[in-house]
Amino acid sequence: MNLHEENTKAMIDEVLSLYGIETTKFNKYSRIAARIQNILTIQAGIENCQIILKKGTGGKTRVKTVSRQELTHMALVVCGDLFDFAHEKEDIELIRISSKTLTDFNRMSEVQFSTEIKAIDQAIDGISTRLGETDLTPEKRSNFKDMILTYNSVAGAAGTARGRVTAARERMTALFHQAEVEFDVLDRLMLKFVTEDPDLYTRYDSARKIIDRGGGHGGGGTDTPPPDNPPTPPAQ
Repeated sequence: MNLHEENTKAMIDEVLSLYGIETTKFNKYSRIAARIQNILTIQAGIENCQIILKKGTGGKTRVKTVSRQELTHMALVVCGDLFDFAHEKEDIELIRISSKTLTDFNRMSEVQFSTEIKAIDQAIDGISTRLGETDLTPEKRSNFKDMILTYNSVAGAAGTARGRVTAARERMTALFHQAEVEFDVLDRLMLKFVTEDPDLYTRYDSARKIIDRGGGHGGGGTDTPPPDNPPTPPAQ
């Protein structure tokens, strides 16, 4: 990662650390909770890319294991979003797919896992015109496809070791861009706490500052405040 990405990753970690402490308060509002969950997924994706880039052309087994764990987590999210739709439509195959559990995925061989993931992906494509009737958002769909590509690359199904590194670099760049989009929305949603819980908002605002941990030539870090700072509370 370059310095800006390192600083941004540290900011993401700070915000999610605050979320871990104040989970109940964040989860009080579903839209805020949803953005936090998206950022948690982004954090996991960035860390997976970091492992791939750090290992370079080596460490295939460890990278593949982490990539499979990340893809499994996302597959469970996708299955959960399809579950109610599958039962409502009495779609037997989709019910089978969306009923998968963590234990099911963990027991699968590499070949079985790849086959099942492909089946989930194809099932989603098969109902692409009706995804609006499910809880599966375009962002989650895109993340799932990205993770499939990453897993295939580290599992040796789609490219060389150099290709894995290139794919990880490209995906990391995309994840940081997605993080900016998520925080742009979250910053505005968090304004409700300016009057409702000033202490929480102050701590969030502090966590959101991107600190130059490299210090530049002067050796001292600088803060970059988030957008719309200081905030204007929304009309009551």
